[in-house]
Amino acid sequence: MKTKGWSRQAVIASLPIVIYVISRLLSLLWSPRPWGSTDYLFPSLVVLVVLLMGAGLGVVKRLPPWSYSWVIFCVLSLSDLAQAYVARSAPSAREFGMAASLVSWAAFFVILIIAVLASFRSVRFAIFTVLLSALYRALSFPIFPRSSALSSINSSAVIWVLAIVAVAEAAFAVFAVASFLDSQGKPEVRCLYLLAAIILVDPLLNGWAFGLILSGGSFASTLRSVVVIAGGTWASTGIALLIAWGLSKLAHRLTGGRALENES
Repeated sequence: MKTKGWSRQAVIASLPIVIYVISRLLSLLWSPRPWGSTDYLFPSLVVLVVLLMGAGLGVVKRLPPWSYSWVIFCVLSLSDLAQAYVARSAPSAREFGMAASLVSWAAFFVILIIAVLASFRSVRFAIFTVLLSALYRALSFPIFPRSSALSSINSSAVIWVLAIVAVAEAAFAVFAVASFLDSQGKPEVRCLYLLAAIILVDPLLNGWAFGLILSGGSFASTLRSVVVIAGGTWASTGIALLIAWGLSKLAHRLTGGRALENES
C-alpha cells in the first residue's frame, strides 16, 4: 500500500522522527515556565508513552522493518528521561556521572542487540539501525529550565537556532528513512549516506552552540567544545557501526546468508 509515493510501512517508520522533534520543540516552549527543574520534560514523557506503544506493537509483531525506528527512539528516550531524573535526585556530581554512564551504556548495548537482530535481514539494515540511534542524538538540542544558570537570552537564541536546524535535519531524515525501507540496491545505499551526512554535520553545530553558551563566544573554548562533542559522537558512532558490521557478518555466517523476509 502506497501513501504519497511511500509505502504505509515507510510512513509508519518515519513517524518517531516527527514525534520526537515535535516533543523537543514543545519541551523548549515548556521550559521557561516557573515549574520544577524537570517539569519541562513533561512533553517528552507523553511522547515516550506513544513510543512505548509503537515499540510494543513492533515487538509483538516480531520486529517488522517499520518497528526498528520505534524501538530505538523508545529506548533512547527512556534513557534520556532516566538521566534527567537522576540529575535531580543524585546527591553529588560524581554519583550522577556514574548513574548517567550506567544508563548510557545500558542503552548502547540494547542498541547493539537490536542491530544484531536487524542483521538477520541484511548488513545494510544493521547499519541503518545504528545510524538511527545516532540520528536520535543528532535531532536533539539542549534545553535549560528557567531555574538553570545557563538559561539566558543569549543561550535561548542559540538553542532556537539549533531547534530550527533540527527541524531541517528531521525533514531530510524522514526522506532517508522512508526511502530506505522502499528501496533496494544503490538507492538504499544513498539513503544511508544521507543519514550519515546528518550525523557528521550535526555535532559540529552542537559543539559550536555549547561553546557559545558556556564560554560566551571565546574562540578557544568554542573550538575545544566542537572537538570534544564532534569527536566523541563520531567515535562512538564509528565503534557501534564496526561492532554492528562484525556481528552482522557473524550472523550471516551462522545462518548461511539467509535473511528474514520483510514484513509489513
